[in-house]
Amino acid sequence: MLSIMDHVQRGDVCRVISPATLRTGKFLTSQWICEFQAGTLLEILDIDSGEVGRRRARVQTQLAHLHGWISLRTAGLDYLVEKLDDDELTFQIPEATQICGQYVPPFSSEDAGSIEAALAHVIAHIKAHPDFLLLSAPQTLSERIAHFWGRGSRNSLEQELEQRHNVWSSLSFRQDPIEGLGIVAMLLISQQAAMLELVKTFGRLHEEIWCLEDTDADTLFHVHGETRQALTLAKELAKKCESVAFGLMLPDISWKRPWPDPTKVVDALDRGKAKLQYFQDSASRISGQRRIFVARLKAAVEARAATEAVSAITLLSEVLKPGKRLDFPLVTELYDRATSDASELAQVADTMEALLDSPDLPTRLKVLTIINELLYDDSARQVFASRGSFLRIGHASAEETNMALELAAANANLLASEISRRLSSEAAIVQAVQAGCFSVLHQTSNASWLTSVARTPERQDAQLEPLSWSRTRSAICALDARFRSGTASAADAISVLDQIYRSFEHATGSILKLQQSMDHACDNDFRELTEGFLLSAAHVQSSALEWKCQVVDAADVAAPDQPSSNSIITQKLSRPLSKFLGRANSVGDSLNACLTVLLARREPA
Repeated sequence: MLSIMDHVQRGDVCRVISPATLRTGKFLTSQWICEFQAGTLLEILDIDSGEVGRRRARVQTQLAHLHGWISLRTAGLDYLVEKLDDDELTFQIPEATQICGQYVPPFSSEDAGSIEAALAHVIAHIKAHPDFLLLSAPQTLSERIAHFWGRGSRNSLEQELEQRHNVWSSLSFRQDPIEGLGIVAMLLISQQAAMLELVKTFGRLHEEIWCLEDTDADTLFHVHGETRQALTLAKELAKKCESVAFGLMLPDISWKRPWPDPTKVVDALDRGKAKLQYFQDSASRISGQRRIFVARLKAAVEARAATEAVSAITLLSEVLKPGKRLDFPLVTELYDRATSDASELAQVADTMEALLDSPDLPTRLKVLTIINELLYDDSARQVFASRGSFLRIGHASAEETNMALELAAANANLLASEISRRLSSEAAIVQAVQAGCFSVLHQTSNASWLTSVARTPERQDAQLEPLSWSRTRSAICALDARFRSGTASAADAISVLDQIYRSFEHATGSILKLQQSMDHACDNDFRELTEGFLLSAAHVQSSALEWKCQVVDAADVAAPDQPSSNSIITQKLSRPLSKFLGRANSVGDSLNACLTVLLARREPA
């Protein structure tokens, strides 16, 4: 056996020779855990000489769950441990990871689940101990009074202390009450540390969700206020969790003698375990919400990119490239895209207005050709007529270097004259209602953004056009307007409900087919987001069938002698039906956004 002196190193095994206090940190002000008695074996994990007159060491006992910092010597340089020779004793034991005779994995403050499992095991063992049952048995009034004033018989007090000793000894395979209490102390400390880690988790979630607030995503998926609610909840839970953590029972130096009351300690363990479970579940829920917010934000970004890729302004930019031939199919496609969306029409008008006097004759001829085609649409004529540039289009020079350019100049002048003539008659009407029409046509609100996304899938894949969401969405809005005016008939409602059902059926089928064919392009978060919308779509379809039956039944009751389709829907029925249409509209927008993203991710054939 050697004197410890100053040559103790990491990895050495030592024996306690004088009572040594185990604490959570290297400073003497850190949390008290327990006090080792002479004979306890320790492994040196780390050494710190910062404490004046002392040497502090991080140690591990033979039990995997019991570890911390002790002083190797006192301020008076009296040694508390001695170093052992390698052949003197084996440090590793089979029972190292056992508590109450059963294997318990090492628990960590970063893994709340491991702490909860260890707590459940220890609490169950203590509650089942015969001496704990005696200690927790109800006392008579006289016994409680005598106990309060310390007037109980000496035998009864000694018996209670012995029962406490037995309960704590049962936690150690060596039947050592100090070791048993040390395990409980580590659980209480780890419980508090886990809650403080959850405080950090709530704070991190608050910061991350704050960065995920996005108006486009909220509008696209009709979830206004969800991120704000999650932010508020995360902040409130962080404060509440911190308050609970600092109110938990912790091991105290008074535990050395007499032994602490097991009933009070178990009650604290029970309450702490319930709180830890609550905050852990709350953190998991908010973390799940955060994943959904991320998926929504990514989907909104991809949907907007996909919408812009098939927008009228994108197609116009492609058409106006030098050398690009402008044929009738391209003009028709551009006409359809521009006239289906007021915001896109305004963007197209802005671009073409800037190119009316382009010195490049082919570009100018393309612009005039497109304008002339768009004049067949009433809204387009109003937009062009409200801008003076389209009424005063200059003529190209007739003197060109070759016959082709001369012919192009003649065509451009002919188109310019025709456009000016047709818009002159429209200008007087536009001037009378310019303020109202102009503000509507140049609207770039969230409704316009949703309208653009609603048309995107049919532009991405022509096969989706017959049951496109844009048509169904327009039908829903028209029926809702008739509800407000009191002119909606049963036939109107039945037709729209049928259209909702078929449109949702077509969209969900397309989504499932795309997911199966491109599984590699669907991350788990987006798949989870889509599954939620598919489930909501199924509920909407089921409700659409139920509403259809209610509309038919109500019409038969209101006018039994007339065809049910001619009956006007009453206000009593129209209000809840209008609410359902709003729900169908929001689910349809979300489902359509998911379809847009999947079509954009699809590899070209």
